[in-house]
Amino acid sequence: MNETSKTGRIVYWNRVVLGLFWVAVGLASIGLILWRDVRLTKLAPVPVVAGIILITAAWGFYTGKKWGRILIGVVMAFVALYCFDRLLYLGFRKMFNWFFYLLCAMLAVAFYTWLYLFSGLDRGGPVQTETTDDEVRL
Repeated sequence: MNETSKTGRIVYWNRVVLGLFWVAVGLASIGLILWRDVRLTKLAPVPVVAGIILITAAWGFYTGKKWGRILIGVVMAFVALYCFDRLLYLGFRKMFNWFFYLLCAMLAVAFYTWLYLFSGLDRGGPVQTETTDDEVRL
């Protein structure tokens, strides 16, 4: 798609915003280790490893690499499963606090990321210029 076309710009900015959002979520996941309650548990390395994987996938997606698109799609499956699990737990306990709404937002962005990946608009890599019939490719 041509970068100067309207669709090309929308596709580019969608990829940038989604990539930076998931990098921020990965950094927040790594930042959980600073919280004393998380640091004292046996599961302290889990958010760090999840954050590193999410940052790697989001960076590959942001830069338009094929492996980044595949990895972000796989990671979004686990994000969606985690969000559904937590939403069911909080819903049955009738705990509709800020964490419930944060999980709803993350689930919505995960589904939007899947929609963006499976829509076929973004093929990744650098944006190609459009050629007309008058131009000859060598």
